[in-house]
Amino acid sequence: MWFKQWFVSSPSLFQHSHFTYTCRNSSATVLLKDLSLVEQACLLSHNTSTIIITAIAVVLVLGSIVCTVYRHRWYIRLVLTFRTRGFARQQQRPEGNYCYDLFVSFASEDLDWVCEHLIPNLEDRLGLRLCVHERDFTPGKNILENIEDCVDSSRRILMIFSQHFAHSNWCQFELTFCLRHVFENDDALLVTCLGDVASRELSSTMMAVLDTTTYIQWEERVEERGVFWERIEFALRALLRQAQGVGAVA
Repeated sequence: MWFKQWFVSSPSLFQHSHFTYTCRNSSATVLLKDLSLVEQACLLSHNTSTIIITAIAVVLVLGSIVCTVYRHRWYIRLVLTFRTRGFARQQQRPEGNYCYDLFVSFASEDLDWVCEHLIPNLEDRLGLRLCVHERDFTPGKNILENIEDCVDSSRRILMIFSQHFAHSNWCQFELTFCLRHVFENDDALLVTCLGDVASRELSSTMMAVLDTTTYIQWEERVEERGVFWERIEFALRALLRQAQGVGAVA
């Protein structure tokens, strides 16, 4: 490089014109004045440059993989779980002294829907016992302990997805905790969606659940709500039989 720069900047020092000097070590005839040189090539050897570039590329690829796996960790775990165990396999947990049939996870903004529609149909009409935050959490107890105790005291978990649920940090924590409980106990998760929730508003965990779980969509039209409750009853048929058996014994 220094020789080329000197050659180009000092034409009077050479007896011939610039068009007579060529590079003999090139496969094609290249004039010295047209030779393209990169300054970095003078600082590092070709092998060193290759090693550095390869190392940087590997680090970037591994970093991207780690970030992607961490961001979609629940989605990956859900997919692997359902593919290995099968969608139809649902082992029953050992029967214990449960206080509730269903733990209901929902955003506080959807409490009116729970009180107006869910409780009258599942508790009053079907005779199930629901665990509802505002009503059944123990006053004075840490909210994390309340969630853990109530989930462990419930036979099944019902998630009420909505726009409010997607924007609530507490709901996202509760969803994560409930999913861990489902995995550890090889349990089933019942999911209901209120309204049309755009995918851009969903967290990655919610999207993973909706992609791997058959959920039940709430219908705003009164004439179609009968189908909604029929699907709920069908999904809860095992709980209904257990509740009826307890009632018969009582």
